Amino acid sequence: MNNSDSIDFEALEAITAIALAASKGSKRNPLEAWLDACKITALPWVNPFLNLMNFPDGLIEQQAVLRQIEEQLAQLREEDPHRDPEPLIREMRQQLANQTTPELASKFEEWVERHFIDWEISANLRNWRTILYRAVHDPSLSPPVGLQRLRAQIYQWFSPEQYEELESQLLHLAPPPSEKEKEVGLTSLCADALTIEEINYHESTISALKLLKIELTETEWNELMTWAETLGEEMGMLPEELQGYFLIH
Repeated sequence: MNNSDSIDFEALEAITAIALAASKGSKRNPLEAWLDACKITALPWVNPFLNLMNFPDGLIEQQAVLRQIEEQLAQLREEDPHRDPEPLIREMRQQLANQTTPELASKFEEWVERHFIDWEISANLRNWRTILYRAVHDPSLSPPVGLQRLRAQIYQWFSPEQYEELESQLLHLAPPPSEKEKEVGLTSLCADALTIEEINYHESTISALKLLKIELTETEWNELMTWAETLGEEMGMLPEELQGYFLIH
């Protein structure tokens, strides 16, 4: 389980710090977010990854609906780039509810919020992933007893094998980076593939946190939070920058 020799923890910390600084307090335009979410989930080669991304089950077979919404949003944006996105998103949400179910529309909206709109959620989850990854792999750390008890169970979401398998599948199925993407430094995976990879990691982190929340006693959970905040502070995080766990309440 301990593969710490091959893990660059300083790099992990640096990436986390950069991502947090870039995303703090940031929310994307919901119109752009819905466009990106509809586009990427409707790509044919993405279909095998949708379950890993915790995409709402009932929408996996409704990609034609998402393509239709994407086309409408793109056309409306072109007609008036400065229009207020909120009424438009409410209209699209209602359209999705009418063509599927209100529950699926709500789940899709929540999924888009945490992966495409609220970058602070992404930063929080990235922080948690770094901390839990270290808890599993770094022998120099002494996690709380409750976390140690469940280390073998959460390992599945932080194993090198998981990283390697996902990247292998993406390299096999995703298109190569475009010339424009290569110009900005993407050499192996295209931007859409990197987005899928990031979403998968976030959803894996949420799964691990859910397991911990279910299995730990209240005292053990509080001990975990205190330990995580202390470790996070050593890595340059503030306590409020570990709030991704609110997703499991």
